Amino acid sequence: MKVRMIAISLLACLGLIVPVQATQARSISGGPSPIQEIDLYQGLVEDLSTFITAQMQTAKVPGLSIALIQDGEISWVEGFGEANLITGKPVTGDTIFDVASISKAITAYAALGLVERGVLSLDEPVHQYLSQPWLPPSAYAEQITLRQLLSHTSGLTNNVNPVGKSIVYPPGERFEYSGVGFIYLQEVMEQTTGKSLEQLAQELVF
Repeated sequence: MKVRMIAISLLACLGLIVPVQATQARSISGGPSPIQEIDLYQGLVEDLSTFITAQMQTAKVPGLSIALIQDGEISWVEGFGEANLITGKPVTGDTIFDVASISKAITAYAALGLVERGVLSLDEPVHQYLSQPWLPPSAYAEQITLRQLLSHTSGLTNNVNPVGKSIVYPPGERFEYSGVGFIYLQEVMEQTTGKSLEQLAQELVF
């Protein structure tokens, strides 16, 4: 699945993205001062542009896209670097990126939305929701829960190309990052609701 990149959450984690607002100077009496309004937004954009460029060089990131959202609206979008190192095509605010494992967070949020609505349960075996079994029959396959799929403790592997459906340890025994677990989760959600993951993401997340 491909989506337009509109934010970089890591920058927020670093404390670089703060609430964007214009602050007006005030006089001693507390009223508005005739001094020109201070534009924090422009300073933030300049700081981000400098920081992003430097960090891309350090981390050898070829290209990225970022947006700032103010009061629920996109207020700034910018591309940095190159989308194609062979042709030199630049990244713009409209460049489409492979979303990759960022989709796991979206899928998890949508799955929890189905739990809130009583459609799925966190701790019931997910195989009971399927009209068409997805995993080969086994005792382990009948134990896997939604909570285990979400927390990478299902026993499924990360062998996604081709998709490996082997369960390598008892569900819930330990952590092992699993892309296959999220493919299985997608199957569970789609069979249960009769809707595609994209539809569910639009309804429950976006």
